[in-house]
Amino acid sequence: MLGMSGCAVLHHPRPEERMVAARGLSLRALDASEGGRWEQAKALFEEALTTCPIDVHTRRRYAEALWQHGDRDLALKQMEEAIRLSADSPSLLITYGRMLLEMKQVHEADHVARRAIRHAPQMAEALALLGDVRLNQGRYEEALELYHRALKAQPGFPGVRLAIARIDYLRGRPLRCLATLSALSRELPQGREPDEALWLEGIALKSLGRYQDAADRFVRLEQRGNTSPELGRQLADTLWQAGEHEAAREVAARYGHDWLARQPAETVHR
Repeated sequence: MLGMSGCAVLHHPRPEERMVAARGLSLRALDASEGGRWEQAKALFEEALTTCPIDVHTRRRYAEALWQHGDRDLALKQMEEAIRLSADSPSLLITYGRMLLEMKQVHEADHVARRAIRHAPQMAEALALLGDVRLNQGRYEEALELYHRALKAQPGFPGVRLAIARIDYLRGRPLRCLATLSALSRELPQGREPDEALWLEGIALKSLGRYQDAADRFVRLEQRGNTSPELGRQLADTLWQAGEHEAAREVAARYGHDWLARQPAETVHR
């Protein structure tokens, strides 16, 4: 009788239909999130997960949206569930490991990175993640070995070259740091180097006494909108050492560094 009347009340969507519906809802949730309608986005994500609780992609999108909106504990829980459902997808493990590392949970990130490498031994992103863990632990030699393995697997990997340059500087090798950064700049379009690359160039050049070149890097960072107190301090000090005392005083005053702005010229030196 139900069939004759055309009633579809007893129709149960197939798993693939539920997954398609969930992903449509998650896309709407992403649009709402990007448009600043976070409460609406959360409701849509939750509806999507109710529609298809086993959809890994929806859980990942939800986790990343939660992360961006500062709900980091719930983001980690959603990533853990996505990883479980995916049977340890290496790409999900890497995203999860980076979240843990950003939260300074280095031991947990170490464990997750090694899980990713067990599943994908030659995956550059997994090797780079474990390299970042070793860098955070101060184990520079191990980090460098992992970074070079990552570059062998994926030669064009800017983040890895930047990490190697950071280690070069930390180990007191400014010339090697600059050489690594030069290799990085050749792999990127002009003007697209990361802010940290300019920062490392600046402090490496300053340590070599190349004050004008160092000041140029710091000024370029300023032009990108970076106005951190440490950048102001480095720029003022570098200009002073370059003999540009008035410019140094102006920068120090602009950033509120009275240690330079109030001192007589003959007494200010760092």
